[in-house]
Amino acid sequence: MVPLRKKSVRIAKVAIKSVRLEVHGAASSLLVAKKIYRELDIWKTLQAQQRHPNILELLGIVETSLEGAPRNLIFPSSVSELCKGNLSEYMTLPEARSRRIQLLIDTLEGLSHTHKLGVVHGDLKAPNVLVTEEGIAKLCDFGHSRFVDTVPSYTEPTDSSSTFQATTRRLNDPQPGAFFFKILSKLRPYHVIASEHRVSAAIIQGRTPSTRPEPPYAAGCLNDSLWAVVKACWSIDYRNRPTAALLLERIKGMIRQGLISTNAATPLRPTTDIASANVEWPESLEDYSGSLTNYSKELISSKNMADIWIYRIQGDSAPTFLQTDERGRFDMVKTDDRLKRFVVKVPRLPGGLSTTSPEDDQFQQFLRIAAKERFELDHENLVDLIGLDKSYGRYPGIVLEYCPYGDLTHYKGLIVPYEQDHQRYLREISQGLQYLHNLSSALVHGDLTPDNILVDGQGTLKLSIISFARVAASLPVNTQVAARPESAISARYTSPELLVDNPEASPESDMWSFGCVAFWIYTDLHPYPNLKKEYDIVRAIESGTLPNDMDSIRNIEALGSHLKTGADSPWITNGTLSHILRCWDSQAKARPSAKDIIKHLDLLPNTGVVRWRPPSDVPDLTGAVQTPGGRSIIGWSAGTWRRIYTRRAQGKTPDIIKLWWWKGVYSRGFFRKNLDVTVKSAKSDKGEFEDPAQQVYRHEITLLSQMKHTNVISILGFTTDPTHLGSHLKVPALITEYCANGRLREYCPANNETMTGIERIAIIRGIAQALKYIHDDIPEGSIVHGNLSMVSYLTLSFKLIAHSSRTQDSVVVDTTGTPKLTNFEFGCQYQHTDNPVKAQVLNAPPLASHPTRWDAPELFQDVSDSRAPFPTRYTDLWSFGSLIMFIYSCKLPYAQSELPGAIARLVSGEKPYAEDDCAYEIRSLASSLWEDIPYQRSSASKVLEMIEINREQQFIFCWLVKDLTLFENELPVLPENLPTHILTTPPPATCIMRLIIRDDPAAVGEYIGKYIAQRINDFKPTPEKPFVLGLPTGSSPIPTYKYLIKLVKGGKLSFKNVVTFNMDEYVGLPEDHPESYHTFMFREFFSHVDIDPKNVHILDGNAPDLIKECKAYEEAIKKAGGIELFLGGIGEDGHIAFNEPGSSLASRTRIKTLAYDTILANSRFFGNDLSKVPRMALTVGVATVLESREVVVVVTGLRKSLALSKAIEEGVNHLWTLSALQMHPWSLIVCDEDATAELHVKTVKYFKSIEMVQQEVEKAHAKDEAQGVGNME
Repeated sequence: MVPLRKKSVRIAKVAIKSVRLEVHGAASSLLVAKKIYRELDIWKTLQAQQRHPNILELLGIVETSLEGAPRNLIFPSSVSELCKGNLSEYMTLPEARSRRIQLLIDTLEGLSHTHKLGVVHGDLKAPNVLVTEEGIAKLCDFGHSRFVDTVPSYTEPTDSSSTFQATTRRLNDPQPGAFFFKILSKLRPYHVIASEHRVSAAIIQGRTPSTRPEPPYAAGCLNDSLWAVVKACWSIDYRNRPTAALLLERIKGMIRQGLISTNAATPLRPTTDIASANVEWPESLEDYSGSLTNYSKELISSKNMADIWIYRIQGDSAPTFLQTDERGRFDMVKTDDRLKRFVVKVPRLPGGLSTTSPEDDQFQQFLRIAAKERFELDHENLVDLIGLDKSYGRYPGIVLEYCPYGDLTHYKGLIVPYEQDHQRYLREISQGLQYLHNLSSALVHGDLTPDNILVDGQGTLKLSIISFARVAASLPVNTQVAARPESAISARYTSPELLVDNPEASPESDMWSFGCVAFWIYTDLHPYPNLKKEYDIVRAIESGTLPNDMDSIRNIEALGSHLKTGADSPWITNGTLSHILRCWDSQAKARPSAKDIIKHLDLLPNTGVVRWRPPSDVPDLTGAVQTPGGRSIIGWSAGTWRRIYTRRAQGKTPDIIKLWWWKGVYSRGFFRKNLDVTVKSAKSDKGEFEDPAQQVYRHEITLLSQMKHTNVISILGFTTDPTHLGSHLKVPALITEYCANGRLREYCPANNETMTGIERIAIIRGIAQALKYIHDDIPEGSIVHGNLSMVSYLTLSFKLIAHSSRTQDSVVVDTTGTPKLTNFEFGCQYQHTDNPVKAQVLNAPPLASHPTRWDAPELFQDVSDSRAPFPTRYTDLWSFGSLIMFIYSCKLPYAQSELPGAIARLVSGEKPYAEDDCAYEIRSLASSLWEDIPYQRSSASKVLEMIEINREQQFIFCWLVKDLTLFENELPVLPENLPTHILTTPPPATCIMRLIIRDDPAAVGEYIGKYIAQRINDFKPTPEKPFVLGLPTGSSPIPTYKYLIKLVKGGKLSFKNVVTFNMDEYVGLPEDHPESYHTFMFREFFSHVDIDPKNVHILDGNAPDLIKECKAYEEAIKKAGGIELFLGGIGEDGHIAFNEPGSSLASRTRIKTLAYDTILANSRFFGNDLSKVPRMALTVGVATVLESREVVVVVTGLRKSLALSKAIEEGVNHLWTLSALQMHPWSLIVCDEDATAELHVKTVKYFKSIEMVQQEVEKAHAKDEAQGVGNME
């Protein structure tokens, strides 16, 4: 609550209601805002004519930033009158014992009012009715309300839905009747049903919420007459239920007739004896609230029963939970002095629970009992309960051990599952359960699901030992006075005996849940996978249906990736599946114990060899492939088996798998020509590598069998001929097409002197087409190559493997010069998705590639970590950029460094090639693939588009120099809007408007900085004839200022003879204010260059006569000789300076009222507080700018793309004042790629081609002049 001043007379306390976001919720901010505004609209409607005494008064709204939400996410919060508490809390007070009837009347008055206005409440329950200090009940919380005519439907009790929404003015569904029942008794609806999972079944079956209660639970006023009214609200046929107005009239009539007493007191509530004495928190349970104040905290989950916070020390920037692309960064900071984290789990008060004293708080007492039982537990497979954090108030937070890999669901998605890993999971879960079940006073988990099994930094599974949902479920039936929220314990993992009345969790019920978890571990199938609704799951359990059975795993083709180890997986035949199925025995005592599971696992062999089965469409070529010249190795690769995750001890040598390939001949039979092929197999003398080698070949064949493309190597089959295996390993060899021109690494240098630019472009285009195909066009899912390189390998200890001319290449070239991607052993397949940063892994690579100079930076967070992240399409694109540069330059990335040094340069942020390693257009193409933020890299489709643009530009240049021989028969299609004079003459020396496009703001700043420096230096200013420069403020010109400062400090530029005039200044903002433009210019620029302060001119927003100040400013510009070059920026609405939309194009320096959009945009400089942003400013006019001899405007960022398109693609318009530059004889706009988002593609192509042609023509003229001079000599 906050104080509110009303009309400066008094201070009133009010309530502010803010939305609470689920931290990992999927709802968009737009949807949340829509719901908020809909509630406010309905609320406002209910008090539109006049305020109703039984509707909570809405006073207004405020904008608030929410805890746990992004800082820029702001939602409106309602401001309403402050009440004493909700109805649940009020009814625990002595004064409420004799006010039950009045509370009922108040509620009906409010409900009648809403129905009269055509609104149904939709969520009528005790917590949604507030009570004032005077004891008046008021309806609130209209989030589920709606106007009657919007949804004229009704949910019948026969529907399988477990919830009912109000959609009619009658007392829709039994909900209002249940609410009145709560007022007239101390019982919750369906109080005789202890299991929350069975309540939905009772509703659908048409059972009433209760029979008539008797003392001491019944209110003193409850008699036969009043009970008959309540029962009428529960009629199965909604048309027979009374309306709120009719019900109100009946109750008032009964009062007038003396049939009910409004003053009858309700008996005191009976207490529930949970112990002979109140339970206190264990004394040995330390309070960490003081020590945790030095930690930063982050809300990572917010659900019905708890808020979960993670505490980390200052400077700890590692990810909250490890991801496939973040493990390296985590390990870099994983030291005892830095990685000190805790998880604090803060319980929430269960819905409807009375907030009485702690001694009477049953939830508090049960929570203390649970903590006391579990605090002393000590086992490697249980999460440690460390202490308490009492800073959270009534319910202290439980401080728990931090597990870096999160829950088992998250962890299992990070690695390639293997039989022995699955066995380990079962063993560690069983060990934790055995410890709990074998205590002298046996404890049960009670809520065993994959989400409640955590994984520590070494991959050890740990059971979460305290469940607030289980504590709430253990409360006595009569503890709560309002309905409980939807059960936080899912029925999906619940054993049948826990669905009966008065259930108690047991070791046997834990083992039922264990069976569900174990089956999910092997198959990725949750219990009852075909059922979504809790009610349907409950009905299936009660009917005896098992969570899963053999039918779930028989249809391997339909399951796809659910069963990763095949139909002959050992767990199906070695007894593991049998033990899982026994966990679901209807007789609890017949289920195996945790000890039985461990005993079974001990009897299993140490290895689980899986018989290899290739896809049906890959032929067996055994006996048909020969190697006449012997096995002459033509290439090899090596990788680390990802089973390294299961290692415990430090310093163990990782499992390195080597793959070798050589040339063979495929004899296709009589009358068919023999075919040269490539044979690929493993080569190792260690039998323990048979299983990983099996996985590697299954993985590569799975990927290759999905791909059929001209630029991807074709798989022909496999062979199990022992002469081809390279060792005694029983792993087949792959047979793929052979490319006679060999590896790209050798092909390019060998043909470097004769290969034309068109031929190089053709190779690049072929690789781009292959990447587009595997990334976007394979129906089964997006495939990532994972190792686009020409590799000299680096081992995990940074020792170079001996250089060989036969290392791996990812690209080979056939006899026609066509490039083809090959070697997919490190590839990864993802589900197609529109999300640029997340995708479900379908086929994970069993091998992790070793570090190379071709890899993307995100793969090098810690090169000593063999647990490399999975490759992505973005790592492919980075490597493709290096391949492009190699094709043109024949240089390796970081060519001047050995491999360790190259990796060090890569990690430090250096790009793989220097600017002068290639022509500009090729360098630009490659640079678009080297963005630091992965998802900002150009896609393969974008690269293909850029290649076509480059071809058009090359054609234009060749036309100008009258030489089209390079294009032969491959003439590109010219842009439709290309000016005709381009085909006859070079571009003119000047043009009306020029547009220069650069990659990012930094490149824009560098370009403009160089341009201004050249203009000043060419001008050769003197004290008598200074260079007059107009300057802007804001964030856009800062990169330009930084570059100019760099030139000044480097002695390449001087501002001693430069006079400046700034564009604008706020009105009323002190000159020394941190956000005044005077302060801005000296902070960002003037204080760093050698300009004479007397040559600096900035408008005075605090001048006594602002009009006079503006006129004087115009005179000063004229006196200085006019502005030689005016540098400007623009706003999102296209305004230049502060010439807002609608400004006159003939305007001069003047006072200007700022538009709301400008105030909103500038609020980021004033702490996002709109009230602090000045409303007026002094600004030069549009005409003032246009009188400058030259105007240069900087436009960066996606938000300004619309303004740019309006300014250059449409006519002059005073609503977009930047468009006035079309009337200037010499204007230049420099923008970044983001700012071109709204431009037509043809426009972008045109301006880029114009710039390139101009540069090439100037180079050609310079060359001709140089040759001419030579000839004369």
